[in-house]
Amino acid sequence: MADKRTVKKTGPGRKSAESDSLKPERLIESYRSLVDSSSDSMYIVDRRCRYLFANRHHLERRGMTLEEIIGKTYWGFFMPAHNKEFTKKVKKVMATGKSIQFDHPAQTDPTRHILQTFSPIKDRNGKITTVAIVSKDITTRRKMEEALRESEDRYRDLVEHGNEPICTHDLDGNILSVNEALVKLIGFSRKNIVGKNARDFLAPGVRGEFKTYLAAIKKNGTAKGLMLALNHAGEKRILEYNNTLRTEGIPKPLVRVMVHDITERVSIEHKIKNALSLLRTTLDSTADGILVVNKEGKIETFNRKFTEMWRIPRSVAQSYDGRRLVTFVNKQMEDPGSFLAKIKYLFSHPEAESLDELTFKDGRVFEQYSQPQREGRKIIGRVWSFRDISERKNAEETIRRLAYHDVLTGLPNRLLFNDRLNMALAHAKRNGKQLALMMLDLDEFKEINDNMGHQTGDILLQKVGERLSGIVRESDTVARLGGDEFMLVIPNTTNPEDAVVIAGKIITALRPPFILDSHKIQITTSIGIAIFPNHGSDANTLMRHADIAMYSAKEQGGNNYHIYT
Repeated sequence: MADKRTVKKTGPGRKSAESDSLKPERLIESYRSLVDSSSDSMYIVDRRCRYLFANRHHLERRGMTLEEIIGKTYWGFFMPAHNKEFTKKVKKVMATGKSIQFDHPAQTDPTRHILQTFSPIKDRNGKITTVAIVSKDITTRRKMEEALRESEDRYRDLVEHGNEPICTHDLDGNILSVNEALVKLIGFSRKNIVGKNARDFLAPGVRGEFKTYLAAIKKNGTAKGLMLALNHAGEKRILEYNNTLRTEGIPKPLVRVMVHDITERVSIEHKIKNALSLLRTTLDSTADGILVVNKEGKIETFNRKFTEMWRIPRSVAQSYDGRRLVTFVNKQMEDPGSFLAKIKYLFSHPEAESLDELTFKDGRVFEQYSQPQREGRKIIGRVWSFRDISERKNAEETIRRLAYHDVLTGLPNRLLFNDRLNMALAHAKRNGKQLALMMLDLDEFKEINDNMGHQTGDILLQKVGERLSGIVRESDTVARLGGDEFMLVIPNTTNPEDAVVIAGKIITALRPPFILDSHKIQITTSIGIAIFPNHGSDANTLMRHADIAMYSAKEQGGNNYHIYT
């Protein structure tokens, strides 16, 4: 039979399909706006470290537009040593499929600290194609942590290494003796202290309370509290005292006074309190849930976002019981066994760090990062941070689906169809099986578009896709290549008659009219069939022969099938 190929004219129907192809771009743009709203720097590179995507924050840092940066290598912006390290991490993620997270000083400003995460992006078949990098500025958090550690160190030095000032006074408050530490504390000479009344060294505003103190020490034999004293320079000093009345073995009762100058400590405690308050406010305002536990698994602290993300009742959170908390959250996991196994592993390996994804029964996805909490070189616990990446995962899945599926019908597009056809051919060759390839074209579809409008034509294509999907087996593939052209891959056929049976079912299935917006539409189809290996051993040959057979069916009047000869 002669190979008569019909050149299709670009009609309104095809223009409509091209117009509709813009819809995914608008959808992708909406997801991109979510990424662009992040304060973190996000970008995607291929295995050669070429930019494939960058969000607004990263572009502003580079001072470039998306069009200017796409296709350029990461190497063009930093020093060779950094580029070498960056390339090494990209290759490692591509090779292992595991995410990498680390922090480092910023290349452009060493005073800034960046937390950088390299994550693999896989295609539908699980193959790693690109790497996503998220850079988060943690300079503020680092500075707060360092400031807090410095305050704690100063406080420890004051408490642990100070000498105790000691003096004695009688029941009227007259000073009887002092040690050198108290002399240094007050700043007066010993002769200017002994014999004076202790009341004289107090700040004027609190001297009236001295009588109350003397009455308490006489009644109870002990007294503890704070006093506000003045040193030789007239400076106010806050003294913490712990005084005891002695009466036995001495001629006259006396009071032994032990004081600590806590002026600096009070000031530091105030600063620490403010720092902790600032840290708590910062933690509560962050988008990540934070949980800190000690080495025994007891909860030390957490922020409000943590309880909100995990939907933890107040009674469970405020119990600070780590086991109770794990039992509660484990019920929400899609794979509770793996969740518990990871927790046990991390507590049995205190030095380990981990970055995982947690999938919930309700479909949410969290990114979980865990690292040891250190005090100096000693590990004292573990810090967990959680980020809800459900929207990101959904966006990634939507983007992947848009890349491999027809927007109008939801069927596989040409890209996914070619992939499945090649896989089916490889399987058929290995197992000595036959395979049928069918090409369908709707008869007189252009007239329906012209007479009833493109919207009606689009709905008709959707309905045709649904009927075709309802006929084939789960192992078969129905795809829309564009316009009114559909393709079917029927693997594991034993002879051409199997394909003929299915072609007959398709023609029968399309015979009942379609009711669209009160319109009754009758449509038929022309089907071309090519059989592997009879009509070709590769995808291109089979598709070409199925196309030839389909046009032969059309020349015979349509509403028919034809096997390539």
